[in-house]
Parts: sequence; structure tokens; C-alpha cells
Amino acid sequence: MSYQKFLNDIADKYDLSGDEKEVFCVEFEDFKLNKTQTRIAQGLNISLDTLEARMTSIYKKFSTNCTELSTKSKGKLKVLGYWLQNQYEEKDRVLTLQPIDWQKETRKMLEDLKDLTTEVLTAGDGIRFDFDDVFVPLGVVERQERTKRKEDDGAPDRGSELYEEKVTPITHDEFFEDVLLRGNTRISNGKRIAVIGEAGAGKTTQLQKIGSWLLREESDDIPIWISLADLATIPLEEFIFENWVRNASGKRVAPQEWKDSLEDASASGKVWLLLDGVDEMTVSNPLSYLANQLKEGWLKNVRVVLTCRVNVWDGGKNALTDFDIYRNLDFDYPNDVYEFIDKWFAGAPELAGSLTQALEQAGKERIRDMVKNPLRLTLLCYSWQLKQGELPETKAGLYEWFVEAFYKWNKGKAQIELSRSQEDKLNRSLGELAKRAIDGETSWFRLTKNFIENVFREFDIDLFDLALKLNWLNEIGVAAEDPLETVYAFYHPSFQEYFAALAIDDQSYFLIHNPNHISQGNYRIFYGKWTEVFLFWLGRNEKHLLNQKQSLIHSLINFKDDCYGLYEEKAFVLVAKGTSEFYDFDEIVDFIQKVVNKVFSYFNESECDWIEELIPYYQLKKKSNILYQMDSYFVWLELEELHNDLMKTCQSFLDDNKLDLISYTSWSPNLKDYLKCLMVQEFMILEIAGNIDPKHPIIVERLIFQLAYDYMLIGHNVSTYDLLNLYKKNCLENPLAITALRNKISIYEEILSRHENELDLALNNEEENTNDLPKIKNQKIEAINNIKSYINELGQTLAIIDASYKHIDIQFDRTPWKHTSIFDLGFNVNIIQNQSLDSLTTQELLDLITPHKFTVDICYQLRERGMSDLEILEKLMKLLDEVWKISDIDKVDRYRILFLLEEFASDENWIELTKCFVREYLLGMLDPDFIYCKSDMKRIYEYLLATTDNINYVTFNDICQACSSNLGLLKLSSAEDISYLYSQFIDIDKVQEQIDRHADHPEIRCLVVDIRHLEQERDPNVIAKKLTNKIFNSIGRRIPVVQDVACLERELLNLKLEPEFEKLAIALYGKSANEAIAQLCQSLSPIQTCLFTGEQTTQELIIQINAWLSEM
Repeated sequence: MSYQKFLNDIADKYDLSGDEKEVFCVEFEDFKLNKTQTRIAQGLNISLDTLEARMTSIYKKFSTNCTELSTKSKGKLKVLGYWLQNQYEEKDRVLTLQPIDWQKETRKMLEDLKDLTTEVLTAGDGIRFDFDDVFVPLGVVERQERTKRKEDDGAPDRGSELYEEKVTPITHDEFFEDVLLRGNTRISNGKRIAVIGEAGAGKTTQLQKIGSWLLREESDDIPIWISLADLATIPLEEFIFENWVRNASGKRVAPQEWKDSLEDASASGKVWLLLDGVDEMTVSNPLSYLANQLKEGWLKNVRVVLTCRVNVWDGGKNALTDFDIYRNLDFDYPNDVYEFIDKWFAGAPELAGSLTQALEQAGKERIRDMVKNPLRLTLLCYSWQLKQGELPETKAGLYEWFVEAFYKWNKGKAQIELSRSQEDKLNRSLGELAKRAIDGETSWFRLTKNFIENVFREFDIDLFDLALKLNWLNEIGVAAEDPLETVYAFYHPSFQEYFAALAIDDQSYFLIHNPNHISQGNYRIFYGKWTEVFLFWLGRNEKHLLNQKQSLIHSLINFKDDCYGLYEEKAFVLVAKGTSEFYDFDEIVDFIQKVVNKVFSYFNESECDWIEELIPYYQLKKKSNILYQMDSYFVWLELEELHNDLMKTCQSFLDDNKLDLISYTSWSPNLKDYLKCLMVQEFMILEIAGNIDPKHPIIVERLIFQLAYDYMLIGHNVSTYDLLNLYKKNCLENPLAITALRNKISIYEEILSRHENELDLALNNEEENTNDLPKIKNQKIEAINNIKSYINELGQTLAIIDASYKHIDIQFDRTPWKHTSIFDLGFNVNIIQNQSLDSLTTQELLDLITPHKFTVDICYQLRERGMSDLEILEKLMKLLDEVWKISDIDKVDRYRILFLLEEFASDENWIELTKCFVREYLLGMLDPDFIYCKSDMKRIYEYLLATTDNINYVTFNDICQACSSNLGLLKLSSAEDISYLYSQFIDIDKVQEQIDRHADHPEIRCLVVDIRHLEQERDPNVIAKKLTNKIFNSIGRRIPVVQDVACLERELLNLKLEPEFEKLAIALYGKSANEAIAQLCQSLSPIQTCLFTGEQTTQELIIQINAWLSEM
């Protein structure tokens, strides 16, 4: 360490001010103190009196440790100088003579964590596994970012879109070499990595593997392992420098020289934080809490890899937006599962054979699905080794097996004689311990010795020692807040949840609903931390619980809340999840039918049509996730029936409109869109059904059809990736599918050849195409390279399903090229062009946080300049309150501010944030003047739904009712009330959809535009500008610059020159027409424009517009 750095550090340590630190570093910059005070003062451009005053303050601050300064009246400069030299020499001697080998220290700490979780069970019996034997293949999770709006975007129907993740398997070497070593990641350049997965998916094992890789011979990286459950409420930086360093050094107090050495190492970029178990943190919003911690101090510069359960990572607002996300994939069945079983029973192949035979028996679909999880598969093998027989059907039954085998195994290892009654007593005490821990407000999975002893005293204190000997409880360290308090954990969190379920004998523990006296009820079941316990409880096979389980399920199905239907939705999802555990539920078939109808829109046989609108793939996929959590047998039956209905609808659609697929290219845009919706519906059915029975002949047959007509499917956010990924999973080694794919490649190779010939022809006739050549050339090159890209995708797919096919990618030998899609899936995105804010002072930035001047970039600028998120949040909340009072502020601007609150909120102010979201949601539902974009309302709804995982129902209900009261709005008692209210207002999206679908005027392209929010505007030119945004956004086009009505008319006439918009009509809807709007309509007379006004329903407006179009 340099002497100058030492002076800087010690100045900070003794809290010297900026001026004092400047003087201090100059005064003592060399050992000899040769500079005169006059020369120093001149160099600093201060007076001698000022210099003397600052030195007096410095002496006072150092006198606490340099005691001679207090006793000397003269010569203080030399006293402090010599003291500083001694301090530096001692520090330098320690660092020079005994440098800390951080790799050695971290390797020693990681050794304690190196053993697999399962080795607690198996090591004593000679069963050990290398990491590679149980290593879970990684899948990279690519998430599409929400579309960002430009500052003047006035089209709420293009609001915050839902997105769905894609999972692309990558190899072990690719992850470690490409991601960790080279930092080739999309978001963080390898500096921020999240490994997510279900409980028991191998996340901790994965993190241990990363730690071992970082300590390889050619590396000088320093991995610091932190179990986040140990963190409690201690700031992460403090925990590392105090608790972790103390443990690493083996000292009672963390040595200062160790802290300094670690800080130096982090400055060199060598330190990696391995943060295990975000989901086990005790704060209510661990993601936000951690995000704020990682923005502070030296933590900003270290590399981070963390693990987290999927439900916590995806459970609501995720503030860790700068992380690249990787997901531990389950084992593939049967290949990976059988390989693991073979390795486990390498010395007893007959046991491997009997277990795989048992798994293949009819009715074991649930178990086959469950044992794709690495931990559960390990426990199954371990149980099968001790106890063979009929496999259970539920997860609770499986864990009952595990517990029985666990006792048998560990009693032998510990040489303990244990009667059945003693086992039951220990199970009851463990259950009570688990239940109380989960019910607590502090740590759920980290249990202090004092807490455990208090529970066991109610049964038998000796049971604590027995639980330790049998490995049900394991010592994992000391409490972060009290190093003298030992901390324990259950063998695995899933066992804690299972034991908690065993301790619950009455449904009322989960739910007591008292609508008239909410505060007297019990609503544990809606807490996210109780979900797994509830599912284990449903899977218990005791007969005396049957009626209670039926009763609880019916209570959830019929649950009515005072929170706008949010808890009714949660109850619905809980029942759906429960069907896979409680298959004796008396209405399971009807309920699953209801869920399927809700996902896909209800099909009306009498009208041979869908009651709700057909929705695009990305929304459908989001809604369908619930089906994967339900009983697969009954889901399959419903999907089969649904698919039959869908095929009838498709055939009726073709017959009624006298259409055939061969003439598809000549169809009107409306008819094409409708068929695409039907194709997307079928694709989603095939995707879900394919996970249940991958090689079912009907699935393969229909996928071949979808591939043949891929140009009809691609769109609505279904990509070539989605189609071919499903093809790979379901058509492996299928001769018909292989032939279809070869034919498809041949077709596109012919198309490619034609385009290349046309390009060559255009280049050869350069003189004839002088003006148009650059445009023709670029268009053809883009088309050629996009076709090549798709052929490569098709070839790679064929190589997977047909091992005999060797694919070589076609090279792109022409430029320029932008990869969109041969199906023209791209859409224009308007980039926000903000003026530079760098030149403004902080105060000038703050002055811009007003309703008419605010832009989102201001907040990020303020954060970069050191303003805390809490300060920024307070400014935003104040701004939102101001915006509420101004009538001419666009609703989109309000939403922009609202969603920005999420970014800057923390664990301490989530209630205020929730109130803001509830207020917006209320007005969005209840007031016709506040009916906004469906997708924005959906995002608000999903935020509130996620919030309910971590908040008491009573508290949330109070927030909802207080907001209703404060806004003077009527009280909503249920989701049915909301549906009724929606029916009273015009749904413009629904109107547009029905107009598009109508067969009486297929050649007319009618755009329906809601202008209710413009009725207070008196300037036709201002209305024209905002109308332009709405019209061009709705058709996915670049928004032109429009200054007045004449400009809008010109742009619309240009639009009519395109074949798709040759017969363009614009239907404007408002409650009333002021003079400016009437003048605008008159000015647009060259365009078929009609204004529809008055209080009416959605259906009435559809009838009126259709009648107008029919007259044209």
C-alpha cells in the first residue's frame, strides 16, 4: 500500500472534512516534513490562520488514539507525523511479511460447503458423487424487455406489454468459459449473474461448482460465499467486512488488516460474491433490498452470482434488472433420470431396473414429473435402496417415503434405537417447530438454538439432541446479529414445509373468512410462504382430513374479497395447483374445465365461436402457465376436447367465408388475422399437450401442418424459435416429421435462389435502375439473409430430430443486413430523443420534476449524482399527487410515473407504493374518463397480485377500502362487480377486434379511435397531433411529424396509397363533440371519417360502426 493511499484511508477513518483532508495529505505527504507552513499555505491558496485552524481540528480528531497530542502544547506536527509513520510501517510490515492468501482462505471456507446436500444422508454409507454425476444442465433465460414509450406517446393501447421467457439450453463449458470467463452476456457483461430454479433444483450445487471453478490453478479470483439467510437485517457490506472476515480470520473480531486487504483485492476486480438463497432472506422484499445494497460503496464494482427460487424471482417487482438470468433446468425424462438412476445403482443394476420399471407403470405420471427435480430424484433412489414397492402418487406421499427411509438410514448410522411412538413424537415436535418458524416474521429457514429449545420444551427437550443426531436439524453457523447464538436449519427447506403440513390438523389454520369482520379472520393461505405447505397438506392421505380438504377447496372456489377480485384470483390459482395433489376433489373435472376455458377463452358450441377475444401468443402463454401445475391427466382430456372444437371453428370459418388455404395470400388482412389467431390457439394447445405426451401422433401430425403453413402462424409474438423448439421436443426421430422438414428446407432454398437471381439481375441492369438501385439492393440483401437465417434454423432443427442429417450453416456473404424475420415480424419503435441532461446542475434537474417538464431520465441522472433512491421516490410521489390535480395531463404520463415508482421503492415504503397502485387501479375501473390501456391496467393488477404474497389480507383490505373512501368511489365487493362495471364502459379494443372480424366489409380497413380524452381540447391542430399518435401507433407504423390538421390529412392520404389501406375509414368515438373536433372531422373529409357520440355500450357502438361501413 502506498503512503499516499494510507494517508487518504486514515483521513477517512478519522472523519476529516474535505478541507481538512486536503491539508492533512499535503502536510504529511513525506516522512521528513521539510515543507514550511508558509509554503504549504501558499500551495493550498489559503492563509496561515486558516491552515493553523484546520490543523488544530486535525490534532483534536487524532488525539483519541495518538494520546501524546493531548499532552503537548508544541511540536504537535512532528508528534502526529511520527505516529503516522509508525502506523504505516506496522501496517506495511503486516501486509508485506504476512500477505493474506485469499484463495487459500476462501478455498478453506468453501470446503465446508463442498459436499452435496445429499451427502448428509449418504456419506456414512459409502455413497458419494462427483459434481459431474449430478450436475444439472443450465438453460439461459432470455427475457424480452417491455416496450419503452416515447415521451409524447399518446396511444395507451400500446402500453406495457406482457412478456414470456425463452429457455435455451447451453453446455457446461459454454456457461463457465463464455459467460463467467469472457463475460459474454446480454445485460451485465458477466458481472451480475442470477441462477434461478425450483426448490431442490441444484442451485446451491451450481453455485458451489462456480466457487470451485473460480479457484482453479490459473485463476487469482476470490470467491466470497454468503448464505443470505444469515444476513438478517445487517447490511451486506457490513456483514462481509465484519462477520465473513471474522470467520475467515478465525479471530474474535475482524482484523483491520484483513479488511484493508480484502478492499484492495476488490479494487483489482478479483472478488466475486456468491450469494446463496435470496428466497431465504427475512426481509419482505429481498430483491429490492439486495438491489439497493449492491448499488452502494465497493459492492458496485464486485462481480456477483446469486441463487433464488423462481417464485420469488418472478413474484412481483424485480429490482435486480441489471442481472443476466440463468435457470437450472430439471432433468429430462427419461434420459437424464435413467442415467442418474444407473449411476446411483452402479453396483446394483437390478435395483436400477426395478425402479425404472416402477416409474413406467400406468398412473405414475405425477411421480415421473416430480423426480425430474434433482433433490427428489436423489431421495427417491435413496429410498428405493432401502424400501421397494408401489410408488406413491402425490408429492406428500413421496416425502412420506423419504421420511421413512431417512429414519431407517440414519438410525443405523447413529446407532439409535427408536420406537414408532418416539418417531411420531419427534415428527410432531419438528412439525410444530417448522410451522412456528414459517409463521414468524423473522427468519423462516434459519432457526436459533433458543427458538428451537423453546419449542422442544413443550414436547421433550431431549428431542432436540435426537433431531441433531438424525440430521433432521443441522448446525449451519452463528446468528449474524449475535455471534454467540448458534443457528440451525432443517435438512432441506422442503422437509421443513412437509413437517409443517403434518402439524396442521384443521383447515381453519389456513383460512377463516369473516366478510363482516375481516380483522377476526385468518388468511395465512394467501401468504406466498404457505403455498407449499398447503399443497403438502392436500396430499396427505389420512381419511379424517378428506372432508376438511373438500371444505377448504370449496371455500377457496367461492371466496369473495373486498379487494377488487385480487384474492379471488389467488384462490383460483391455489385450487388449480392443488388438483395435482388432491385428486379426490369431488369437482376436479368441472374445475379443470373452467380453468382451461379461462385460459383459452370459453368456446360456445351453439354459436361455434369463442365468447372472449382471441388473444396473442405472448399473453396466452402467460395465462397457460397455470395448466402446467394441474393434474396432467384431466388437463389432457380437456385439451383434447378443446382441440376438436377448435378444428370445427376453423373449418366453419373457411366454409362460411368460402375460403381455401391455397388462396391465403389474396385474403383480406382481417381474415388473415383471424386465421392466425386460430393457429396460435392450436399452437398453444400443442405446446401444453406436448409436455404431457410428447410423441402423441395427433400432436406430431398437427405440428407438421403448422410447419407447412408457418407463414400463417408466425405473428402475434409466435416466432420461428417457438415453432422449431416445439418441433424438436415432439418430433424426434419421427419419419413423417423429418420428411416434412426436409421438404420445407427445399422450398426455402428455391425461394432463396429466386431472390439471389433477382438481385443479380438488378445489379447487371444497373443503368436502368440508377435511382432505385440502392433501395432494391438493400431490400433484396435483407430478404436473402433473413431467408438464409431461417434455413439455418430449419437445418439445425433437422440435425436434432434426424441424427443422420449433417447441417452446415449457410454463411452471410452480403451486407448490409438487419435480422428481423422473413415473416416481417418487426415493428417500429420510436426512440426517445431527450435533450442532454448532463449539462444541468442538480438543482436544475430537481426543478424539472414538474408535471409538464418531467422525463424519466431525470431520475437516473439524479441517482448517478448520488441522490438516494428514497429521496427520488419522495419526489416522484409528490409529482404523482400533482399530476392527479391537472386535467390535461395524458394518462400515459401518469402510468409512466407510477411504474417508475417501482424502480426506486424499497422495503421500507412499499405500503405507500401499494396505495398509489391501488388508487390507479380503482380509477381505471370505476370512472369512464379513466379507462386506459388494458395492458397497463394488467400490469398494475399483476403488481398488486404479487404484493398480496407478502402482505396480510386484513392490511391489504384496509388499504383498498381507504383508497375507495378517500376518492369518494363506490365500494367493490367482488370480481363480478368489476365485470359489471366494465360492461358499462366502451371497450375500444373489443370494438376494433369485432370490426376487423366482420365479413360484410372485408375490403375496408377501419381504425377505431377513442377521443374522449381530447374533448376538453379546443385547438384542432393539437387534436390532430394527438390523433396522429393514436392512429399510427395502432397500425404499428412510425409516427410522422404532424404540426396541424393539414399535415394529418396529407399523411392519411399517403397511407391510402398502400394496398392494405386503399379503403381506409376512421371511426372516432367520444361522449360529445366540441367545435374543434367537429372542425377536424370536416377537414378530414377526403378520408372516410365518422364521429360516434353519446352514452352507449360496447356492443351498441359495434352495431353503429358496422352499419356505417356497410353503407360505404
